[in-house]
Amino acid sequence: MLKILKYLRYKHLLKNLIIFLPVFFDFENLNISQIKLLIIAFIGFSLLTNAIYYLNDYTDFKIDKYNILKKKIILKKEYLLLTACFFFFLLLIYLYIFDYTFNRYIFLYLANFLIYNYYLKKIFFADLIILSNFYIIRVLYGFAVYEELDLSILFLIFIYLFFFTLAICKRLIQIDVNLLRKTNNLIPYYKKNKPLLKIFANITLSLSIIIYSLFIFYSITNTYIFENIFIQNKAFNKFSYSLITTLYAYLVFILHKVINIRSPKKDIFEFIIKDKFTIILLLSIIIYHMNIILNLYA
Repeated sequence: MLKILKYLRYKHLLKNLIIFLPVFFDFENLNISQIKLLIIAFIGFSLLTNAIYYLNDYTDFKIDKYNILKKKIILKKEYLLLTACFFFFLLLIYLYIFDYTFNRYIFLYLANFLIYNYYLKKIFFADLIILSNFYIIRVLYGFAVYEELDLSILFLIFIYLFFFTLAICKRLIQIDVNLLRKTNNLIPYYKKNKPLLKIFANITLSLSIIIYSLFIFYSITNTYIFENIFIQNKAFNKFSYSLITTLYAYLVFILHKVINIRSPKKDIFEFIIKDKFTIILLLSIIIYHMNIILNLYA
């Protein structure tokens, strides 16, 4: 059983923490049953993403040898497929035990991956749309589990714009690190495409900043003209939103640096989660909100 743990993609599992996003917007209605459901949902989604990452490594086994950003693969090609099948088997057990309606997003995520992996991965611009979908589905999954808050279209647009920018940054880093100066088998982009990618990244990042600024303005002033542009938050906590806004502002700074100044020599997500200031902010947010939850049920 312990051997299974070494095959978990811990770095990628951190992306699934987006599922807990609803918790940060609604303190008054939190209850233990909802927290338990979110934890169960996180486990199920983590089984899915582990299976998908191993399946992706299996299908990209040959071209990943030329991808400098990919770490040395610890398993042989046939074992990658077996490991993927093993996690899919665990996922089937999970779906049988926890037969919830929100599990439809697991199938939606899987469908998105299959379309990306076998059809759109090498298509210019289409790959960025699908990459952004992975994060949107996580958000929708979390709110489908939580059920207490209604998502607005503008909030989804904000999330999509931010993660679309993140996807572009991922491609910019791949171009720089792998020295892609012409068409290649890794991604549908090379050095000549960088100026266009940077224009799109700056536009999407700027739009996300504008939308988030409107949200903060509404939350502070409670101005009716902006009612429900984000989530209908039931309890605006200034300190909580200060932490979240600080984290968002710092992530914007990192993305701006990648787009316009210099790319790091590692995957953008890995770079973010290993950044010391990001870790401090994340821990502050988690500790603060855990303290709120514990006080509610003390």
